[in-house]
Order: sequence, then structure tokens, then C-alpha cells
Amino acid sequence: NPATIDDGFGGLNSLLDGITCGEDFTCAPPLLGDFDWRDAVLYFVFVDRFFDGNPANNGNPVPNVPTAANFQGGDFVGVTQKIEEGYFTALGINALWLSVPMDNTEARGPGDAGQQYSAYHGYWPLDLNATESRFGTLEELQELVAAAHAKDIKVIVDYAMNHVHETSPVYTQHPDWFWPLDNG
Repeated sequence: NPATIDDGFGGLNSLLDGITCGEDFTCAPPLLGDFDWRDAVLYFVFVDRFFDGNPANNGNPVPNVPTAANFQGGDFVGVTQKIEEGYFTALGINALWLSVPMDNTEARGPGDAGQQYSAYHGYWPLDLNATESRFGTLEELQELVAAAHAKDIKVIVDYAMNHVHETSPVYTQHPDWFWPLDNG
């Protein structure tokens, strides 16, 4: 993007010209088909904590991590089941925001209070091209999206490009791209 602005830290950020609405909100943003995102009723689906539709993909708990801070079993199959049952439709939801679906480390790590956690939250990805096996397969994620679309529900996927685990190839090959987090 040739339009940039000083980030205040010696670097530059891209500058996009957004749509500016008047006080009467009469401007019309670009639409995705006939969907206006200003009308979205968004539900954040924290996949691991939502619903366990396939216990076969749960895996073992990450050792030395308290139960509440470990994987709980929610998965793409569970979200799909709830879509198909009409759970979100009954709530008036027309857009789902899924937590990070990428493959995460099986290692534990400290939080900011020193407690150990697993990567159930999705922000310690290893492979940005693979799904988290505890959540399911790429095909199951695609089935989730297709089921949502069949119910006229849009899907947003959280993308954690700037949150990778220290053992991720993108981090080990380019550590200068990241600001290390030291909670130890």
C-alpha cells in the first residue's frame, strides 16, 4: 500500500481510506452480496470451549496444566451440530466469529500470572496451513462453513499471524519478525 502513516515508533502503518458516514448514517458500505455488516448479530465461538461433537479428536490433556487451563474438547463437528440444530438461528445470530483454527503446540506455557496453560485458545500456532487436530480436519471446518451458509450465517475466522509459538517454523526462521513474550 503506497499510502502510509507514521506509527509513532519509527515505522509505518498502511493507511486505508475508509467510508465516512455522516451523523445520520446514510452512507452505504460495500456489500457482500446483499449482506450489510452493520446488521450483523455476531456470536464469538471459542471453539474449544463451545461443544464437543467428536470426542475421538480430544487427545490427551497437556501434562502439568490445570484442567480449567487445558483443552476441553470443543470442535468443528460440535459447532456444525449446533448450526444444524438451529441454535444460532434461534438466537438471531447471522454471523459467527470462530476462534483461531490453526494447528497449535502441544506444549504448555506460562500465562502472565505464572500458571501453566495449554494452547486451547489458538494463539500459539505451529503450522498456519493446518487445522488444530483437536478441533477437527480442514474438511470438517469446510463443512461447518457450508452448514452456516446454508442457514444464511456468515463466518469470520480469527487469524493469528502475529501470535505463533516459539517452535513454529515461521518464528524459528524469522525471529526478527516477532516481539517475544516472556511470561517466565
